[in-house]
Amino acid sequence: MSFLDDARTRELWEKVKAELSGKQPKLTGTPGQAVGFGADGAAVAVRGWSNPNLLENWYFADPVNQMGQDAYTNGGYTIDMWSVAQRDYRTSVTVDKDGVTFKIIQKGTNLNGAFIYQRRSSIKAGTYTFSVLVSEVNGSSFMGIDRDVAPWGILSQEIPLKEGLNTVTFTVANDEGAIGIFLAKKVLDIASFKFVAAKLELGTHQTLAHQDAAGNWVLNDIPNKVEETKKCQRYQKVFSWGTRNFTAFYGFTTSATTANLFLPVGVPLRITPTILDTRGENWAITLNGNTIIPEAIQTWFASDTMIGIRVKAEYPTGAHHFVTLNSNSANNVIFDANL
Repeated sequence: MSFLDDARTRELWEKVKAELSGKQPKLTGTPGQAVGFGADGAAVAVRGWSNPNLLENWYFADPVNQMGQDAYTNGGYTIDMWSVAQRDYRTSVTVDKDGVTFKIIQKGTNLNGAFIYQRRSSIKAGTYTFSVLVSEVNGSSFMGIDRDVAPWGILSQEIPLKEGLNTVTFTVANDEGAIGIFLAKKVLDIASFKFVAAKLELGTHQTLAHQDAAGNWVLNDIPNKVEETKKCQRYQKVFSWGTRNFTAFYGFTTSATTANLFLPVGVPLRITPTILDTRGENWAITLNGNTIIPEAIQTWFASDTMIGIRVKAEYPTGAHHFVTLNSNSANNVIFDANL
C-alpha cells in the first residue's frame, strides 16, 4: 500500500479534504419544518409548509362577519360559524382589528358554564391536532373537542387556555357524528379571552404558527377572505339593506292567496334555509305598482343557483301576475342554514 505515500496522492487527498470542509453539515430541524434557503444560499430548516385547516372562518384578526355587528351579546351565532352557549350566563363576543374577544359579563349558576365553539356535522377516524392562538387571557377556561350528539363525550383532552399557542393532539378511533370544537369551554366566572386564530388539522404536529427570533407567534398562513366567505355562505347568507334598495325576490302569483318567488345565489346553501325575520311588516310585495303586506313567508327549496319561497297574501288580481318582494327592514335579511 505504499502508493498512499506518494506525493501526488497526498496532494490529491488534501484537495479533497479542503473541498469537503466547505460542505454544509447535516441539517437539523423540528416537525413542521421544511428545507429552504438562507440569505447566504445555504440550505436551512424553515417553516415552509402548512396543513389544510379543517375549520371555517378561523382567522379572527379579520373574520367573516356577515351579520356585521361589532358585538354579540345574546348567545347563539356570532361571527360566521362560531356560536355561543351561555345558558344563564351573560356573555359578549366583540370583533376587534386584532382578534375576537369572548367575555363573561355576568356569571350564572349552570355547572357547565359558558362556551364558544364551532360545530361540524362529522369527523373521520384519524389523528388530529387542534391549535388555538390567544393574545389575551384573563381568567380560567379550557379548549378541546367534544361529541355534539349522543353518546356525549370528550374526544380530545381539555387543555387550560394560556396566552400564546395552545395545542392538543388526539385520535378519533371511529368515524364520529356531530362534534363541537371549543375555543373556550366551561368558563365559570368573570373572564375574557382574545382569539387570534385556530386550526384543526390532520397529523400529530401543529402548522398554525411558529415563533420568530423575538419569540412572537407568527401565523404560517393567512386565509383568502373571499374563499372563506364562500365557505361560510353555504351555512348562512346575509343580505344587507344598507343604502341600496334591496329587492329580495322575483316571482309570480299562483292563486289569489299564494305567490312563488325566487332569489339567485352565488353559493349554494347547505340545506334549504329558514328566513330569520318573516314578520310581514318588514316585507313588502309589489304587484302592478301596488304594495301588499304579506301574511306569511315560508322557504320552499334551495338549489345550486337559487332560493325559492312561498308567500301568502291577498292578491286582488289572482294568478299569473309578476310580483317582487322587498325587505323594508333596516336589519339584515338572514337566510340560515347553520348546523
